[in-house]
Amino acid sequence: MSNAAEMDAQEIINYIATAPKKTPVKLYVREKPGMKVAWGDAHVYGGRRGKTVFGDWDELKAILDANADSIDYYDVENDCRNSAVPMLDLKGINARIEPGAIIRDRVEIGDRAVIMMGAIINIGSVIGELLHIEDGVTRAGDWLQKRFGKSGSITEGFVTGSLVFAAGAMAVMGALESGLKNDHTILMTKSVIDMAGSVAFAGSLGIGVAFSALSILVLEGTVALLASLLTGVLTEAVITEISVTGSLLIIGIGLNVLGLTKLRIMNMAPALLLPILLCRFM
Repeated sequence: MSNAAEMDAQEIINYIATAPKKTPVKLYVREKPGMKVAWGDAHVYGGRRGKTVFGDWDELKAILDANADSIDYYDVENDCRNSAVPMLDLKGINARIEPGAIIRDRVEIGDRAVIMMGAIINIGSVIGELLHIEDGVTRAGDWLQKRFGKSGSITEGFVTGSLVFAAGAMAVMGALESGLKNDHTILMTKSVIDMAGSVAFAGSLGIGVAFSALSILVLEGTVALLASLLTGVLTEAVITEISVTGSLLIIGIGLNVLGLTKLRIMNMAPALLLPILLCRFM
């Protein structure tokens, strides 16, 4: 199997752009008694009581239209439209892959990897709801609001900033490098990136974004102080999983900022810790 590690960025772009666009479907169909429909290149299973047909929708739709008088009824299942990259065949992968993971062809999956993104978010959300994390952080924001309320809204900016700037590989790796090697390069780079982001967020969310620096200080400071104990736990695979999970949470934050959703993102934060347990014990 060819994988993405063997392709540079331009090759990946070219592959997606030039790959044939297909709409794979599963068709359940019953032909009228005595009638037989030729299904072209599709794979057909079943008999006179009903057939299951696997193929591309463009081809099957033309066949259905041309043979409408020969068909009693049909139902169609599909989960994509004009898809350029097929799903990866998972049967030969030496990894644990739970339902909900969407993995495309040419993706490299490490040996004995654990992929259960949907479950991680769900379990983390349940833990967060039980611990009332969002309510606690909101109360902290409200306390800051009372102390510095004249400066504008604080709570939303504090909660959003705490998540956006804490979720990611640079926050973890930078703190580890700082604690183990006294090398602050990654943290300095992250601080420049975060400064640019915080200006943009503060424009819409107010001064509360500045107070999120307290959350970042606690997180990165704790990781730096405990770096020698965490090096055996925070492997490359764990950091990758934390980064991916954090990216999903940031997408949710973006939807909240746009007013499209009202997700309780802070209650999903425990999902950032679950990859440690999964990669360590599962």
